[in-house]
Amino acid sequence: MKQARIRANFTLFCPITLPRGLDLPWSLAIYQFMNRQNKTGRIFHFLMFTGLMSMLFPLAAFGESASEWVDEGYVRSRLVANYEIISFGGEETIFIGWQVELQEGWKTYWRTPGEAGLPPRFDWTGSLNIAEVRPLYPLPERFEIFGIQTYGYEDEVILPILIKPQIAGAPVTIRLSLDYMVCLDICIPYEADFILNIPAGELAKPSRYARAIDQEIQRVPRSGLDSELAGIIIEEIHVRGMPGRQRVTITIDSQFLLSGADVILEADSAFRFDAPQRALVGDGTRARFIIPVGSMREGVDLTGKPGIITVTDGWGGMIEQEIVFQ
Repeated sequence: MKQARIRANFTLFCPITLPRGLDLPWSLAIYQFMNRQNKTGRIFHFLMFTGLMSMLFPLAAFGESASEWVDEGYVRSRLVANYEIISFGGEETIFIGWQVELQEGWKTYWRTPGEAGLPPRFDWTGSLNIAEVRPLYPLPERFEIFGIQTYGYEDEVILPILIKPQIAGAPVTIRLSLDYMVCLDICIPYEADFILNIPAGELAKPSRYARAIDQEIQRVPRSGLDSELAGIIIEEIHVRGMPGRQRVTITIDSQFLLSGADVILEADSAFRFDAPQRALVGDGTRARFIIPVGSMREGVDLTGKPGIITVTDGWGGMIEQEIVFQ
């Protein structure tokens, strides 16, 4: 298994017992000590600390915001962060990204790959000062070959990953073991390991990757109350027909022309969904979709099953909602 390790990854540890009973690395001990000082004291001790680190580790890159690339030939990837340094007592939420660069024609997969492929699988074991981690998925492309539909990304993508530290503003160490797949005429599964450290300082410092990560966040479909801002309304979703010959009919409204609109359905792995048939209604700001449903097991009924619907209006507006098929 290949290793991608950031050069600023120090391995000195100082066990500090927090109220939650966690043993955290020396960097959090520094954070706790400095956070008890007044502002002048924090600056003084931080300068002493960084000076000491520069003497102990003269070749280390303090505040790197990207891991090294893991290069597999057809694809290479790494982790990038939107901060080089997070500020003491701040940054309750930070973003990193899994940056993927693929050779021409190769693709990697969305959270639901479709009728072939595998989604990325994340293992954060060994990470430090992380309370919550949640990958976000930009709207995928729909690929079709020999009647087989898949969803994913080609060329280049940054998959944003939301991180909430256990202690806001304290240093974060990210360890990720990742399984993923890329495909062209053949499909190849890969494994990669990454380590990324985000230190803390008196002032936060956004990284050079912050803009690219934010651009990909804008491509993530809106959900919940936030979905109302996209200007897309899902009027109805109905399952019609008998198991084995079912179809889903969907009607959506928008303030924009829906000639480029698309719908993606997700459900239990027992079901597969064909490409939608779209028909515009009236002035084109309403669209109806018919999506044939296939089943991997004979006689399985989609009605009553949970799922997710993702809708794009073709102009940059996109939403997703959890649903129960009725």
